[in-house]
Amino acid sequence: MNHRSSLVACACLAALAACQPQSEGTTFTQWNTATTGAERTRPTSAGVTTPVTTPTPVVTPVSEMPTSAINTMALMLAEEAVAPGDPVPQPPATPVISPAIEPRVRELRAIVERTDDCWSSAPMMRIAHMPPRECGQWFETLARGGEASGHAIGQFLAANVRGMNSAPSERLSEILASTEAQSGGAYVVRRIHALIDAISAEQPQTFNGSAAPPLALMHTNLRVFEQSTGFPVNETALWNNSFDAEGAAKARPAAVRALRFWSRNGQAASSWQSLSDQRLRLWLSADDPRALRASALILSRRGSAHLRAEAERALNRVDTSTSSAEARVYARMLLRRFQPNANEMGMGMDALD
Repeated sequence: MNHRSSLVACACLAALAACQPQSEGTTFTQWNTATTGAERTRPTSAGVTTPVTTPTPVVTPVSEMPTSAINTMALMLAEEAVAPGDPVPQPPATPVISPAIEPRVRELRAIVERTDDCWSSAPMMRIAHMPPRECGQWFETLARGGEASGHAIGQFLAANVRGMNSAPSERLSEILASTEAQSGGAYVVRRIHALIDAISAEQPQTFNGSAAPPLALMHTNLRVFEQSTGFPVNETALWNNSFDAEGAAKARPAAVRALRFWSRNGQAASSWQSLSDQRLRLWLSADDPRALRASALILSRRGSAHLRAEAERALNRVDTSTSSAEARVYARMLLRRFQPNANEMGMGMDALD
């Protein structure tokens, strides 16, 4: 009996010894396939290893960050990048006009259309033009029109097929930037959206007096957008023709940036000023084309007047450190516009675009 018991015991021990390595190997294999390489083992008092997971940090894509969080140059450049295949954000809905102000909108729309003549030719131009005497009164009326003015101006800009000179465009944009008229900006953004496909398919055209090419209309509406919101989107170098191949290539990304801004901040007009200041400061410290564009926008906007000193410093930096002769010329041209009599000398925005 004792001999039989010894044989049974030996057989059991042999089987256990043979099974032990296989059991450990199976356990390890199952644990290993369930990991991603971020785990490490921690020994326990019983000699058994327990996986410890190192959490993977969650990184918010730049496209999902609030605009106010884009506060470094790297983030800004990442957010402003627009690839050819990037989707175009949807435009805002058509603004709804209250029946109570609809008659006033029609009255102001007629005034807005007259302001298209409120520009003057620069000295020595072959064709002389003087604005009508009533221009000041027209703009004052529109400035007091509140929400009705916003609709009237927005409708006119969205329906305009001839383009506009910068002088009336800047005045109308300034009214759109006022609190009560900001709803008119939605018309401009809708127009920008509608022009994206048109500029992509556009063949070279010239202005014929009755209709401007889609690219010219795009630049007009982008200028209005930038001046009404204070948010720069067009980084085309000032020394490049806006209507050549490079200008056309940069128009679509600028339009997409405008639509992105509106989709994030269109309903939060109270934040436009702070977002404008933050982005303009980043542009002033960026490459030459952005620094010059930001300076020109600051100089033409009453709402950005508090940034003029920073713009002047940026222009001096470009003037003294750039390797681009074109950038240096435009930096000096913009610096001269800080002079009190700059407008009398014919240094308007038309001379820069």
